[in-house]
Order: sequence, then C-alpha cells, then structure tokens
Amino acid sequence: MMAIDASFFLEILQVYEVQEGPRVSSRMAHLVDHAGRKSAHHAILRDLVMLENQIPRFVLKKVLKFKLPALECAKDKLLSMFMGLCKELSPFKMNDEDMPNMGVNIQFSTVKPEDDSSSNGISKPPKIEEITIPSVSDLSKSCVKFLAGGIRISDISFNTETGSFTLPITSLDGNTGVILRNLVAYEASSVSGPLVFTRYTELMNRIIDTEEDVKLLREKRIIVNHLKSDEEVANLFNGMSKSIRLTKVPSLDKVIADANGYYNGRWKVKMRKF
Repeated sequence: MMAIDASFFLEILQVYEVQEGPRVSSRMAHLVDHAGRKSAHHAILRDLVMLENQIPRFVLKKVLKFKLPALECAKDKLLSMFMGLCKELSPFKMNDEDMPNMGVNIQFSTVKPEDDSSSNGISKPPKIEEITIPSVSDLSKSCVKFLAGGIRISDISFNTETGSFTLPITSLDGNTGVILRNLVAYEASSVSGPLVFTRYTELMNRIIDTEEDVKLLREKRIIVNHLKSDEEVANLFNGMSKSIRLTKVPSLDKVIADANGYYNGRWKVKMRKF
C-alpha cells in the first residue's frame, strides 16, 4: 500500500519538478492547475502536506530508483521536485537563490524523517513569554507606517526615526494554514536554536486581531489574500497555536521592542499634550 501511495505522490511531484524547458508529462497533470482554479488542485496540495499523509523519504527514493540509473540521480530529482512544490506552496515570494534551502525545508516538513530518534529525551521547555505588541490598527493610529518589503523573515524591520514597519509580502490561500503549521512543527522538532519561523507566526498572531488589521495590511500589499475574506485571514493567524518552547529571536525581538517603544512614545506625547 505504501508503494502505491509513494508512486501516486511521485506522479504529483513530477508536475512541479524544477527544470529548464517544458515540464515532464505526468498522468496527474490534468488534476494540477497552476493558476489554482481547480478544486482538485487545492485538495491534492492540501493532502500532500498533511501530517497523516507523510511518507518516509527512503521509500520515495527506492520507488524513484526504478526509473533512474543511480541513487544520486534519484536524490537530485526528488530534491528538484520538492523545490518546485515549495515554490507553489510557499506563502512568501521566492528568488532563485532561495529555492534550494526552502526546498529542503518543505521536503522535511512534508515527508516523515527517516530517523525520529532526535526527538526523544527532550527536557521540559522553559516558561514561554507571549509577544506583547499592539495590533496593526492601533499601531496605524499612532502614525506607524506599514511597508511591504523583502521576501524573507530576516527582512522584517522597524525604523524608529520614520515609524516604518517593514514586513515581507505574504500570499495566503486555502493551503496556507496547513503549510504554516507543518513548518512550525518541523522547526520545533528539528531546530535546536531560535525558532525564527515560529516567532514570525507569533508576531503575525499578535498584530492581527480582526479583519480590519488584515485589510490595512492588504491595502499596503503586505498580505495577498486569495481566501474568501479578510476575516478568514485573521482567523488563520489567530488560530495558530503557541510554541511549545521558548522562541526568542534577537532580531525579531528588537523589531518588536522598537515598535513598542515608538508606540508608547507617541501615546505619552499625546497624553502630555492633553
């Protein structure tokens, strides 16, 4: 049964393979619509990344070896297919140089690791501090200007002189919720250092309270909304569960501190004038 599932999975992945020239023909191509108009397209992509549908990487490699002459060829082809899938699913716009790293992340977050032993014996995490920062609406009322800039989480910044809050462009559709949760889960289980992606989702969770916050970010072209409403986007981020362990990230925490300082300073000035 797993061999059959793996074969089906590879047929879908083949449609997304990164390569020069036209895509390789696949028997599943009729189900995949790159414009995202077919309901089957969304359903298949959503199923591919659900945790209950994980398939061990070594199974995919072994099945792929029947078509290819060597194991290295199978590894390269598998990575290429996951990179293409990543570009299709990623909520962030991606440059060519981002593809290899993001491709690996998507591969590990959508396919069960071959060895789960590293997750054993984890000590109890320290108590978590929730992010404290005003919503987009409240920040805007304090003359904070939101700007769309960059495609990476590392591009997030706050300019204390101009009050400019720069956030990466994020595209959201029906598959985004599953993707975000899987990436958060992957990062929590595989990364020993700061949980950068998790901290990003926590930041978005805190600054987005209502559909009005989403509307403001959408009007600034920070959020590209392919969902039915701004309310759905707000529910998506508000529904993200909190991290299971400490997620302090110095670069993002400085941005949060700078935004809070600017906001509090503005309100103090207003109170003094009052």
